[in-house]
Order: sequence, then structure tokens, then C-alpha cells
Amino acid sequence: MQETQFPLYREYRESIRQANDAVAALLVGSRLSAHTLQLNTGSRHPLSELFPQVEHIRRLNLQTGKAQAILRNADHHLASITIPYVLAIHEDFIKSVFNGLSIYTSSKTLQKTPRAFEIHEEFFSLTQYSPPHTWLLSFHTLRTIRNTIIHGGNIIDKGVIDAVNAMDDAATTGWHHITGEPPHMLLRSNEIQLKAEHIFVTFAVIKQLGREINQAYTSFLDRSKIALECVNDFNNINKSSKSPKSNNSSAWRRSLLVHAKFNYRHQGFTETELLNAAQELGFWTITMK
Repeated sequence: MQETQFPLYREYRESIRQANDAVAALLVGSRLSAHTLQLNTGSRHPLSELFPQVEHIRRLNLQTGKAQAILRNADHHLASITIPYVLAIHEDFIKSVFNGLSIYTSSKTLQKTPRAFEIHEEFFSLTQYSPPHTWLLSFHTLRTIRNTIIHGGNIIDKGVIDAVNAMDDAATTGWHHITGEPPHMLLRSNEIQLKAEHIFVTFAVIKQLGREINQAYTSFLDRSKIALECVNDFNNINKSSKSPKSNNSSAWRRSLLVHAKFNYRHQGFTETELLNAAQELGFWTITMK
């Protein structure tokens, strides 16, 4: 899939990358900590006495055995934190892209930003892009899990049940491939039971939907509009750099071409297209021959 690296998308990808790295560090850290505490098996001393130099150690002032048990079962808590966190990043992204379309369309749909349960469908409909049904079904399952975590005390409600039952064969297979079990296993008890693999499936679904949103957005816009976004994007970066290139200079023009080649590569803009866009924006005033 061809991805155009427009500013909102770059920020989104970076936020997801940082979240992924942080959560992975916490997940691995819980395993490493539990493994390290094996060296102190049987000790009756609290952790604050065994590791007095560790910052905040008194907040987990337990004996080794109890601390190990908590660390070995940290996955559910990490997943309960990660799913709302990552979905919030994603929903902020699609809302921003959705609202950005107001520049290019007068659709009444844009008068009010749709809510989370409908915004993807509204966005793909507005951009006349074939919706990625399989990924959306998984997203809605994650969304209802998030709602249960935040508002329902982890108790499985009708929303979760309906979302899981709505998942078709393709969505179920994809979920099973990542988590190692079908989504219906979420319904095996009255409470949501999460594990590390639910973190992995969350990132997988969100990253893929981000790509689909990117494709839908850039497919919807006229080529000339994307050229304008590219030039404006470059100009903002150039102005904030330590040594900005002067407008109308050959250095500015060369840097613009490099920016377009790196971030808007799949658009294949010609120099003429980019300079025409720069002229329209007032950043390039030299008459083109």
C-alpha cells in the first residue's frame, strides 16, 4: 500500500511508534523483573530492603514472592491501559483528517464530527473509498472492550458480545492469527480477560486502519491539492529549521524537491507541478519559462 507522508500522518505514525516502544518496554520489563527476582526466591525481606537504590521501590514494598506474582500477571493491566491509550491516538488522528476535509468539500456531513462508533464508516463513505470491513470489525471489538474497561468495570456487556459475534471469518482468522485464539474466547467469562496478545492485535489493527485512512484521504484529493499540501508542508518545515532556505532561491527549490521525493514519493510530482503549487501559495514568485 502506498503511503503519503503528510504531516498529520507522520505525527500519527510517530505517536504510535512511541506508544509501541513504551508498552513493549513495560511488557519486557515485567518479564525481566520477575526473572531477576528468582535470585531472591524465599527471601522474607521486602523489595525496598533488597533494592534500596531503585526509585519508587517503596510503592511496591512487597516480599519477593508476591512481587513476582504481580509481575507475571501484569499483561492484563498493561493491556487495559494500552487499548484505551492507543485507540485515543488513532481516534484523534481520524478526527483531524476528517475535519481537514472541510477545506475541500462542502458536504453537510462535515458540519459535525461523527462519534467513534461511526466515524470510520462516515469517513470512507465521504472519500468514496472501499471500507476495510475486516479491520473495522476488529476495531469495533477493540472499541467496545475499551468502553468496558473505562465505563463498565471490565464486565462484558452487550456491546462487546455484539461486536465479537459480528466478526466474520476473515476478521476472526486475523484475530486468531495474532492472539492465538478466536475472539469468542473473550466471552468465556463475565469479565474481560486480557493478555499481551491483545496489545499486539490492537497495534496491528490501528496501524492498518491508519494506512487505509491515508490511502482514502490522498485518493480523494485532486493531485493539485496534494501538491499544495506538499509545498505548504515543506515551507512550514523550512521556516522552523535552524538555517531556513530563502524563498525563490535554488536551495529552497532543491530542498522542496527532496522533501517531495521523500514524503510524497508515490505521487511522483514533477518540478513544474511543485513550483506551480509554490507560486499559487506565494512561496515562489520567479516566472517559470
